[in-house]
Order: sequence, then C-alpha cells, then structure tokens
Amino acid sequence: DIGNFLAHLTLRSLQFPAVEAGCLRARGLFVDRYVDRREGREGEAFGQRAIFYEGTSLLRLCGVYAQRERWAAQLPGDLMERCREILRKEGIHP
Repeated sequence: DIGNFLAHLTLRSLQFPAVEAGCLRARGLFVDRYVDRREGREGEAFGQRAIFYEGTSLLRLCGVYAQRERWAAQLPGDLMERCREILRKEGIHP
C-alpha cells in the first residue's frame, strides 16, 4: 500500500535522523515515478488517496509505537504531529 510505504519513510526519518535526507529523496522519486505511470485523472486521484492512506497509516503507527518501550515516550507524538501536518496541508483540519 502506497500510503503505508510513505508513512514508513516518515517513521524511519523520525527514528533515525541520519536517514532523513535519503527518505525524503526516496519519497520524492517514488511519488514522481508513480504519478508518471498514471495518466490524467488517475494521477490526480492517486495524490488524494495516498494522502488519506498515509495519514491513516501514521495513526496506526502511533498505536504500534506507543506499545514499544524504546519509542513510546516521543515517537507516537511525533507521528501524530506529522499526520496533522499532512491533513492541514490538504485543507483538512483535525
């Protein structure tokens, strides 16, 4: 699932700041190539679906990492904030 993949790139960037630049590059390349392979309305619809599924995947990951002792103190809050940023960017106010 595309949104889950994008959410995991965000997750890894938050977990391991040294890989953030690589995750951002991977994200851009992945999305650009995926959209290039879709034509017309499907490419536009992809963006809307990907944002929705990325947001829901980030919410799911909040719950997963809230249960992991190593990450529970900070990571769920950071993931939730990223989810809010995505929604705000799309004009959805959580």
